[in-house]
Amino acid sequence: MKIKIDNKTWFNSADIRKIVRAALTAEGITGNQYLVEVRYSRRGGSIGGWGWYHWKKIKMCIPKHEWNTSGTSGKEPWQFSPWRVKEFAQVMVHEFGHNLGLRHGEMCQVSDIDVDWCEGMTIGVNEPPKKKTPTERSAERETKARARVEELEKEIKRKNNLLKKWRTKVRYYDRKNKAAGKMETE
Repeated sequence: MKIKIDNKTWFNSADIRKIVRAALTAEGITGNQYLVEVRYSRRGGSIGGWGWYHWKKIKMCIPKHEWNTSGTSGKEPWQFSPWRVKEFAQVMVHEFGHNLGLRHGEMCQVSDIDVDWCEGMTIGVNEPPKKKTPTERSAERETKARARVEELEKEIKRKNNLLKKWRTKVRYYDRKNKAAGKMETE
């Protein structure tokens, strides 16, 4: 099954895909393609989601920050602890139930969903891109410039060869027309 992860968070899409694949396998869901959107929730709080009836699409919302309770002021980035991974998996399975056509009255509470298959799974944070030094950036630009010069030189050579070819054809027609002009005058 092809799973498309549309992840707009700082969490690792590959880790999310592993959990989605495990959830689909555990629930016995098959098909061609699934779309899982992962976004930050607007209100904060806990993990939530939407599942569209009879579609192969769900949307998962997670908080971006959590209020710091250690005594200092401000917010800290939200992280996936093992119990949060379990909660994420439970909400996901609940939303997959909606995809199968189930309504809330036909489903158990989210906290009662058994997701033992997610034990030991983690969702990590993407590594921030490595900042390049000015020397590295300059070397990259130089490499690109040299490659572009080489490309343009090849293009000029190709154009010159085409020009030679068409000049030869023009000379042929000039000779042909000149010869035809002499024959008419004789």
